[in-house]
Amino acid sequence: MIGRLLDSLRAQTWPDLEILVADDHSSDRTGDIVDEHAARDRRVRRIVPPTLPPGWLGKNHALHVVSEVATGDLLLFVDADTVHHPEAIAVAVAALADADVLVALSGQELGSWAEKVVSPYFWSLVLPAISIAAAEDPEKPNEAMGNGQFALYRASAYRSLAGHASVRDVVVEDVSLVRRMKAAGARYRLIVAPALTRTRMYRSFGEVWRGFSKNVAVVRPDHRLGDTATTSLVISLVALAELGPFVAFAAGGWCWLPGALHLTALVWLRSAVLRRMGSTPAEGWPPTPVPYPLAWALLQPIGAVLGVFIFVNALRLQWTRGAEWKGRALTASRPL
Repeated sequence: MIGRLLDSLRAQTWPDLEILVADDHSSDRTGDIVDEHAARDRRVRRIVPPTLPPGWLGKNHALHVVSEVATGDLLLFVDADTVHHPEAIAVAVAALADADVLVALSGQELGSWAEKVVSPYFWSLVLPAISIAAAEDPEKPNEAMGNGQFALYRASAYRSLAGHASVRDVVVEDVSLVRRMKAAGARYRLIVAPALTRTRMYRSFGEVWRGFSKNVAVVRPDHRLGDTATTSLVISLVALAELGPFVAFAAGGWCWLPGALHLTALVWLRSAVLRRMGSTPAEGWPPTPVPYPLAWALLQPIGAVLGVFIFVNALRLQWTRGAEWKGRALTASRPL
């Protein structure tokens, strides 16, 4: 993944670019791949963060260390599993305009059956709730969305609020950081940009299960009851929305009609999400659409059932050892 990312960053048309890679004690060939790119391109540098200090989460610390090394007026944070259009940075800078932070919602690469069935389910919960006007409203800091896959900051604004050091122990640091900055007066922009940046978040059912469970389970020891209540409410509402059509069918009589309309709406929504945000894993641009999106959307009841079980698993994590990702415990001590 890191090789594909570096290829796309090195191909950017933005003229003045330094590419800093946080190699957070990786156990695969990440370091070797980055060094190979660095030998061919002086803009690429591998940064190895020191041992994780107490009170920090690993990713947050790695991003903080890299931000301290960066010298540019703009800081773009991207994940290792992303790939970017050659014009992505230039377009993002233009869209930033006079703002202090820009977040781009990236397209999602979907390869395995689990990605195609479960990911649209979660995106269909998120996308309809997005209001760009509300997200950019200075009076509504908690409407701002974060996305660690592609977030561009004006360095002066980022550092004036201590950057990732201000969210050192927050699991969903990308959301927390932009909301804190916006609450402090930073100007915020949000764009939906599947044509500029793509991410393959997960590659198998196991990764889908663990990854979305991690995302749902914001584990905070001092807020366990509140998080549990929130997760339980979401589970109840989601289960009601997904089971509604089948309850209507079971009721018989004319109930089949609203049930059929409800189910049709769910299938249409998942199909629209696949068409809007989904693509097949590939190197080039434009992205290749997911084939047969309607056929995959017809499997939405399976994705919904798995999604509900993922919510239940997140609830379990909140009361046991907490979420894990890549062998590290993700237990936060503060809320967003």
